[in-house]
Amino acid sequence: MKLFALKRELKKKLAEDDMDAIAGLASEDRRVINILMSFSYDKDTELSWRAVQAVGESARVLINSDYDFIRDTTRRLIWSVTEESGNVAWSSIEMLSEIIASDLSRLYDLVPIVVSMYEEEIFREGVMYGLSKFAESSPDIVLMHAGTIREALSDVNPRVRYFALMSAKRAGMEIPDDIRERLSSDHAKARIYIDGMLRDVEVRDFLTE
Repeated sequence: MKLFALKRELKKKLAEDDMDAIAGLASEDRRVINILMSFSYDKDTELSWRAVQAVGESARVLINSDYDFIRDTTRRLIWSVTEESGNVAWSSIEMLSEIIASDLSRLYDLVPIVVSMYEEEIFREGVMYGLSKFAESSPDIVLMHAGTIREALSDVNPRVRYFALMSAKRAGMEIPDDIRERLSSDHAKARIYIDGMLRDVEVRDFLTE
């Protein structure tokens, strides 16, 4: 399929939230991941968030047949968030996390790299998003970073707090009473990608889910 036609087809499938179809395309043409990455720069659109998710779904089907390509993709994403690259991709941490979560047992060595990005304020949301993804299958790995999560629960950014709370709950992490009390009355709104849609939620909502 020509590049223009492939981009058009991927946009159509993203609009339909058809992850299976996108993963199928990725299994036939590894350009799919690169195109999805190019769609992921605007965190205020559902299409971009679906592209982030689709990167992970595509990696899931490619990692067995083309492991080296997936590894190379993770290296490019890590490079994109370094100062040396000079061209920061704002969803790189989320996409990197999606890829790692696609096969955490083989890509576990990249988890500390993701967590190390927490020191940069602009990446904290992505780091907590990543930990919330890892906690779905490997809570023990996430509990190793409980200190970072506890710090994030008090971050000024409500989306950081929301994803930190999600990470803590999914990992079965104990939340200190004073932080839990504060979060229970945290009415700050956060625009979060949930089940294929962007939704405005209050941080405290996830505390009782």
